[in-house]
Amino acid sequence: MVTVTLLGCGGTQPLPDRALSALTVSVGGATLLLDCGEGTQTARRRWGVSAYRITHILLTHYHGDHILGLPGLLMTQAALGRAAPVTVAGPPGLRQMLAVLGVLLLAHYVLWTMVPFSGNALYPILRDWYYGMMELPAIRNGSLFLTGCLLFLGLNK
Repeated sequence: MVTVTLLGCGGTQPLPDRALSALTVSVGGATLLLDCGEGTQTARRRWGVSAYRITHILLTHYHGDHILGLPGLLMTQAALGRAAPVTVAGPPGLRQMLAVLGVLLLAHYVLWTMVPFSGNALYPILRDWYYGMMELPAIRNGSLFLTGCLLFLGLNK
C-alpha cells in the first residue's frame, strides 16, 4: 500500500496551520520526503509521520521554502538514534547545499548519502520501487537554466 501525506503546501513563511512545501510517500516500510520546508517537523508530528522512518529526502530545488526544514529534521533523526544513513537526492548543486548544511549540523552527528541526479536516471528504493527526476529547464533573459526538477515514484513490473 502507498500512503501519501501532504505536510505543507507552500507560501513564504510557515503559519500555525500550514507548513511550507513537504510531502511524504510511504511504501513498503520506507518513507520518502519530497522537499522539506519550514514547519515540516510539526506537520509530520500532527499527521503521524515518523521522522525515524524517513529513508529518502528528495529535493526539487534549493529555495529556502523547500529546504530550510532539513537541518532540524536531520538533527531529530540523529537524536532518535538513527544509525542508517538517509539518502538525500536533488538536482545539480546538491553537494554545495549539503556542505553548507553540514556546517550547520556539525556533520559528524548526522549520516547521509548523497545522490546528485543526472538526466532521467532511475534510482531504487525497495525491491520493486524506484524514484527518478526529470530536470525542468526555463528560459530567462534568453539563457537556458535549470529551475528545478519533477520527481516521480514508480513500481517496476
